Amino acid sequence: MRFIPLSDQSTINNFKGWVMIYEQFIGEDIDREEMLEILRARSNKSPPAHYLAEVISDEELVPVGFGTVQIRWTNSQIEPAAYAFIYVDPAYRRRGVGSGLLELMKKSCNQLNLLFFFVEDVGSQEFLVKQGGQVTEKGSAFRVYFSQENIMKWKGILKSSHKELDIKYFKNPEDSVWESLIKVYSSARMVEPGSENIKANSSIDSLKALKDNHAGVFLVIAYQAGEIVGFSYVLLSKNYTDRLFQGYTGVDPKYQKRGFATLMKSHLLTRISETEHEIKFLETENLHENIPMLRVNSRLGFKKHRMQNTVEIKVK
Repeated sequence: MRFIPLSDQSTINNFKGWVMIYEQFIGEDIDREEMLEILRARSNKSPPAHYLAEVISDEELVPVGFGTVQIRWTNSQIEPAAYAFIYVDPAYRRRGVGSGLLELMKKSCNQLNLLFFFVEDVGSQEFLVKQGGQVTEKGSAFRVYFSQENIMKWKGILKSSHKELDIKYFKNPEDSVWESLIKVYSSARMVEPGSENIKANSSIDSLKALKDNHAGVFLVIAYQAGEIVGFSYVLLSKNYTDRLFQGYTGVDPKYQKRGFATLMKSHLLTRISETEHEIKFLETENLHENIPMLRVNSRLGFKKHRMQNTVEIKVK
């Protein structure tokens, strides 16, 4: 068994092996050539973002697991924490594949302080906890489909909306648009649990960088009497062109509990449905403790798709 960080020194077979085991994890066909291009484009960065586990079977190397770390940079500096993921072929579990991948990821990413792993089943969570991890968040992933029933629901919400609320829609917004959100972003985040280490300016820099890592960014900003009171955005991945992923939705505390989050997301979903016809659904993740957003998403038609907990592991 061997564990490989993908780099610009890796062979084409290494990249192909990663794509093969990733496709098994996804459970559906992907554009392998496009994924290979994405992997190779990211392979010259340090620390590595992608990791592969292989075993020898019948004198051939067989991919049996993969890992990935979502390294984020702000002003040429690595952010101290990153989201990560590990997957092992069920036929090769309990053989040291997962622990080997994890140790390589921690060693390679020693510039980081923490790795946050998304876990989608109890077995994965138990494995990471045994490796020294701590469950820090409990939640679920939800999906809403761009069905005619849901589109009519969103339009109905907008018809009964606050007339004094002006909502503007942006596709791939310019940096100046993101910069205009510093004040509302800061006020919205500061009242959330675990927000004491959030720095609004660096977070806005991360938002401006979204366009470099995604195929599309869709944003709505809500104004009342010319003042920005909230915003919501979703992302189109370079890997999946048939789905969107929810980014952040925030409302200034002065304007919360007035239905603005529901209106913003309804406006965003409606506008996307009018032009982005290849999109099938939007996926979002919610903590179980975030009751207000769970209610918003339930009203919009989101349904639970899977478990989505977070396990924190210290790198050093």
